[in-house]
Amino acid sequence: MPLVPRPPWEPLEIPPGPDPATLTEFQVLAAGDTAQLERATDQAGLDVAWLDEARSTSETAVNVLGLDTAAGAIELDAMGKETACDPTDAKLIKAAEQDAELLAASNDAVEAGGELPAAPATAPAALVRLPAAPVS
Repeated sequence: MPLVPRPPWEPLEIPPGPDPATLTEFQVLAAGDTAQLERATDQAGLDVAWLDEARSTSETAVNVLGLDTAAGAIELDAMGKETACDPTDAKLIKAAEQDAELLAASNDAVEAGGELPAAPATAPAALVRLPAAPVS
């Protein structure tokens, strides 16, 4: 049988994507990194769960703080109304006026007797008012 020469063929093009003949090798190599990836994914899931719990706890704390602030403002307002109705200031002012009148009368009597008048007393500490702190 005579030999027939082979026709010249063009080289085959390499198809895009992974080579199906070596695809199992890629899967084996990827499986080697899967354990680390799974650990990282699990840790990320735990971090997200912890963050959600911390967010929930902080929201509760902020709500409680808001309620406490509102209750404190109501109580402070009630205390202000109570002190506005307190007659103690008027009584102290009237007593200080009476003390000033008695001092003036005694000084007049002392001067009439030829002695030096007494020095005026300082205002009682209860009459000294400090400026109120602004309430926000």
